[in-house]
Amino acid sequence: MGAERFLGCRVDRKSGEDEDDDFSLEGFHHELDDEQEDPISDDDCGGEAEERRIYWESQHLLLQEIVEQYNAVGWKLREEMKRQIEIARESSRSTLLCSLRRAAVNQLCSKGLNAALCLSHWKPTHNTPAGWHEYIEVRVNTQGKKKQIPFVVEVGFREEFRMAKASEEYKKLIKQVPEMYIGKWEHMKAIIRLLCEAAKKSAQEQNIHIGPWRNKTFMQMKWSPSSSSNHLPTTSKLA
Repeated sequence: MGAERFLGCRVDRKSGEDEDDDFSLEGFHHELDDEQEDPISDDDCGGEAEERRIYWESQHLLLQEIVEQYNAVGWKLREEMKRQIEIARESSRSTLLCSLRRAAVNQLCSKGLNAALCLSHWKPTHNTPAGWHEYIEVRVNTQGKKKQIPFVVEVGFREEFRMAKASEEYKKLIKQVPEMYIGKWEHMKAIIRLLCEAAKKSAQEQNIHIGPWRNKTFMQMKWSPSSSSNHLPTTSKLA
């Protein structure tokens, strides 16, 4: 696993197709004089509905708490970076995210920020396919400290979690997610963990298969600081 700041541009691609899970039904043998199974009662259905309601409400509250903590840290710097990225968006002639990232890095660097493109990449495991992802990293100075702290910048963060066949509860949940993420890895990691679990729950409720690129490990690899070891200088102007 490794990552590097680089000057190239690629279009993000996701591979793989949904495959139906294989289900096997156990055969149950009953004697004629055995008692029949109790039918599903209204109380059972009501209990499942209540459990489902409690789950999704708890996820909304937890995500709201995480986002509030995220918003409270470095909000002035975040707003300034958002403004510069929007300027880059207006000046960019392409709708591709890779072009926007490059334009954003140019714009941020022109304002004296230590910004660069990063490429994370990882090898396949038993449960996770190989992959790579491009994002922006901005190293910022902290008050009273010499060490710079990396801020992860993902211009299309909310879009990373959209699913075509998601439940309505999941769709409502991701509306709470920042459209553009600019902040510490810790808050991003907490959001990813919550949303990946919610995506799995949504898929179970819809009785559909969820791709391995939706699991927590794969999603976290995209922006993991553990894969940001090699950096190129950020002084070179991007083409």
